[in-house]
Amino acid sequence: MGVFDRDVYYSYISVRNDSAITPLVVGYERCRTNKAPIQSDKACYIIHYVLSGQGTIRLEGHSCHVSANNFFILPPHSNATYSPVKHDPWSYIWIEISGTAMRTVLDGTTMRPDNFIFSDAEGHPVEKLLKEMVEADNAATESAEGLLVTGYVYRLLAFLLQNHPKEQMQISSKKEETTKIISRYLTIHYNDPALSIQSVAERFGFSPSYLTRLFKEQIGITPIQFVDDVRMKKAIELLNHRTLTINQIAEAIGYSNQFYFARRFKRYFGMPPTLYKQKNLVDLDQ
Repeated sequence: MGVFDRDVYYSYISVRNDSAITPLVVGYERCRTNKAPIQSDKACYIIHYVLSGQGTIRLEGHSCHVSANNFFILPPHSNATYSPVKHDPWSYIWIEISGTAMRTVLDGTTMRPDNFIFSDAEGHPVEKLLKEMVEADNAATESAEGLLVTGYVYRLLAFLLQNHPKEQMQISSKKEETTKIISRYLTIHYNDPALSIQSVAERFGFSPSYLTRLFKEQIGITPIQFVDDVRMKKAIELLNHRTLTINQIAEAIGYSNQFYFARRFKRYFGMPPTLYKQKNLVDLDQ
């Protein structure tokens, strides 16, 4: 008889090494219509994946309906109560887990007291993962069981971090990628005389003030300062060749006239470009 042909399967895992992630129990149950509500106040994390049917769960005053391909996570000492819906009782896989890394990992997800139920992704990869875990646990030797199940738990946690990341992490990642894209654009188009904070903001669908805040937040300088950095490094390269006039260099790096370029150069390096051309005192790496 296979594991999922039974009404109940569970395995207490022998803890040989207290690791950052320590599975304690793996189980499966096909609940009966008259199954009594479970009140859980265990000192470990409990994860339930609903394979079929429906149930209800109450945690910290929040009552939720749970159905197939949902899974919920209960923190230690949650004092949660859950039970199957009588006309369509659920069947589920569960894991009980302890370990110092559990809270750290889950803090990186959207999990909180009012958001502890998650959905599987298209194709139900979590269902497949957990079914495989239960079957592998059933076939494992006692000495290998703990490490084997731990591997599956890490894969489940990786799914959570990838598919249900904390909102702030999503925002930060998106802002970082947006800044990189715009920075690449500015590095390529630095010598365009028409380049301005307004034109760049419009191109990427932002307001100039938002674009400035984004750059200050992500890299510590404004877009204008970023373009100035690129232009000044290029100006030094061209000045070191000594074959171009100041006016030609100003045009080559995107300034409309040599006098404005000279003012920007002096503000940046502390000397006008004519003096640098004479003395060659500015380090390219500054």
